[in-house]
Formats: sequence, structure tokens, C-alpha cells
Amino acid sequence: STKEEAIKNQNDLALILSNHLFSTKAKHSNTVFSPASIFAALTLAASGPGGSSLAAAILSFLRSSSIDELNTVFSEVVSVVFADHSANGGPKISSVNGVWMEKSLPIDSSAFKDLFENIFKARFDLVDFRSKLNAWASNHSNGLIKDLLPRGSITELTEVVYGNALYFKGEWEVSFDKSETKDGEFHLLNGTSVSVPFMSSNKKQYIKAYDGFKVLRIPYRQGGEDTKRQGIAANRSFPYLQGGDVTSGSFPYLHGSDVTNRSFPYLQDGVVTSGSFPYLHGFGDNKHGGFSYGHGFGEDTKRQVGDVTNGNGFGDETKRGSFSMYFYLPDKKDGLDDLVKTMASTSGFLDGHVPRFKESVRQFRIPKFKIGDGLSGRELGFNSLSLYHKACVEIDEEGTEAAAATFVMGIGCIPRYVEFVADHPFLFLIREDKTGTVLFVGQIFDPSIKSS
Repeated sequence: STKEEAIKNQNDLALILSNHLFSTKAKHSNTVFSPASIFAALTLAASGPGGSSLAAAILSFLRSSSIDELNTVFSEVVSVVFADHSANGGPKISSVNGVWMEKSLPIDSSAFKDLFENIFKARFDLVDFRSKLNAWASNHSNGLIKDLLPRGSITELTEVVYGNALYFKGEWEVSFDKSETKDGEFHLLNGTSVSVPFMSSNKKQYIKAYDGFKVLRIPYRQGGEDTKRQGIAANRSFPYLQGGDVTSGSFPYLHGSDVTNRSFPYLQDGVVTSGSFPYLHGFGDNKHGGFSYGHGFGEDTKRQVGDVTNGNGFGDETKRGSFSMYFYLPDKKDGLDDLVKTMASTSGFLDGHVPRFKESVRQFRIPKFKIGDGLSGRELGFNSLSLYHKACVEIDEEGTEAAAATFVMGIGCIPRYVEFVADHPFLFLIREDKTGTVLFVGQIFDPSIKSS
């Protein structure tokens, strides 16, 4: 359907922007930004008082056909991706949208106030700009984003500022053992290397090898209580199903935001996406979060749903949540530029390269890092509106802390063991797996450089 296509377009655009940024301003340096945050701020701006030429420029930049389409994608992202999941142990997410207008503007601000507060759930203020906005970005990113707007960015000509602040803190589904973290060599492009702490594990990992690169997916803990009830992964509030088929319209029982107020069990993405999920009963008229079905998961899967805690059927896999961090590691030590180009020029690349099965690992090491970066709209190739953006991502053994603010198959036989040693430049993403929304994307060329 058009909504799914529009979301896919934005996910492709996230990679195109990454390629632009990584080959220009941020060439061969650590950098991170949040496509979701930038798209949110621009969507606000497209509906604002800037007139049709600004709206047209934004639509063109976001490769979108209409403001309605932008708003549809935005509302889906707000309800599914930006919803906070921390109450039941899932990721802490806070996304806040804001629109500020200069007090003296000769327009009817009440109409816009209504639009932004009701449709976008955005805060709307007539304010004295710069100090307020920097404080706002800091407050809504747990203090990770400071001084988003540089001196001189707001002048007496500034009339409207659109903002989106996004904060994400997730715990790994399986945390790393700190005692296993050891220093190792990370190879830089210039042929030298630096010593940095690498996290390590001998547990099975979601890894898949492709031609020229490998992909690692580390799921975030989704939250919820374990249960021994047969075939049901607890009566927990869970507003989305993972996997491509749900979003491609082959799931007639789920309609928009209806789903968000009900509880149903986790479904393993591999099953949903392979189309082997022909029936689910109990969504239709049951408003109370009950969920019942009388058949395993359809014939294609050749296995029934067992007790979710004892390892039959799906076992622990069933508890999979919806947010993951992805690492894209080129085989060649200097292969990242080419890999990013390939990713950006392949429509649907992200959905087409998701590791769905855990593999035994012989060597598995990824570096700890903390990076932060700021950029402007011009550096993304967007000149029609002043846009300032900062993002920060840190990963350690427990998980990830990230924040952003924006103002406006492989060849040959499968080896028994795989290796994933991220000891040379790589790309990472934080993504919501149902919609595919890219919350953060970044590249690491030297994890020894810590920035905030």
C-alpha cells in the first residue's frame, strides 16, 4: 500500500543521505545522525506557514508525493517507533516535536497551534528563540545534546523554528560480560592501528555473510514478563508485529492504531516475513487484549508453537522485540566507502539484508564507542530551510544510549562457524524492525576518539 511504500522510500532515503554525508562533510571520520529526527522536523515544516515553495522543496528532498503522505508516515512513526517502551522493560524512547514562532509574526498562530498540537503532538510556543531552544534540546535528550543551535544561527530574520529531539536508550537482549571486554587493535585507513576495548561473546549471534560484507544484528531487550502459559508469550502490551509481511498488507486483521491498545504475543520475525502466517484469530472484535489461536503457525513452518519457556517451538526466540542495532562490516579493511555506496544505490537494501538466524561464532568482537556529531541541512544537500541537527550514540556492554535533535546468499556452502570481528571501519544503524524506520545511522573509523 502507499503508506508502506512511503515508509520504504524514507528508509531508502536514509541510506542515500548517509552516502552523501559520509562521502562529503564526514568523509573517513566518525559520524552519526538521525534520519528519523530529520524527517520528523521537515514533516513539521512542510505543514507550517512557509508556503507552497518550501513545502515543495521539502517534498522533493524527502521524495514524497504529498504533505498527506508525509503526515501518514509521520503518524505511523510517532505511534509505533517513538512510543516509549520503558514501562515494561523495553527501550526508553523519548521523541518530542516542537514548533516555535517569533512573537511578532503577522499570521494567525492559533490555526497552526491547533495543527501542531493535535496532529503532531508537538509543543507550540511563541518565544524568544535561541536560549529556549537549546534548553529544550538538552532537556529532551537527557542532556546528551548541548548547544544545538550555534551562535548566529538565529537572527532577527528567523521566523519559525521546527525541532525534533529523539532520545533512545536500550539494553541488549543479551548483555555482554564486562570481564570478557579486552583491548584489541582497530585498523585505521592510514595503515596504523589503535588499541580500543572490544566487547566479546561466545554466544550465538544473528550474523549473515553476503558477498563482500557481513551483517550483525543485536536485538534490544523488549521487556515484559516471562510466562509458562502454553503458546502465549504473556499478556503484554505490544503495539507492533515485526516483519515485512505485516507492513506489506498481507495481514488484513491489523488496522492502524487500533492495534496499539491491545496485547498480543511476540512473533518471530522470520516467520512473519516469510509469509507463513496465514491466520491469526482473536484480533477482530476482541478489544481487551486477549489473543487466541488454535493452530500452530501454519503449515509452511512445519512446527507448532510450544511452551514459550521450555525451548519447544520457538522457545526464547518468541520474546524477540522490535528494536535492533545493525553492524555492516566490509570484508576489506578499506571497504566501507564502497559498501555504503552499494547500500545507498540498492532500493530495499536494509530489509533485504536482515540476519534472521543465530550462528555459532568462533571470534566475535565489536568495539565500544561513543560518538557525537552536528550537521546542518546544507551539509545534507538541503538548502531551502535552516536545519540544525546533532546526534550522539554510545554503546557498551549493557546496551546503547543515543540522542538526536534536529532543527528543522553469500556464495558457497555455509561454514559451521562465522566470525565477526569489527576491527576496521564499519557502518551501524539503530532501527525499528516493523516499519524499518532508521533512528540512527553512523560510521566508525576510529573508536578511540570519544566525542560528545
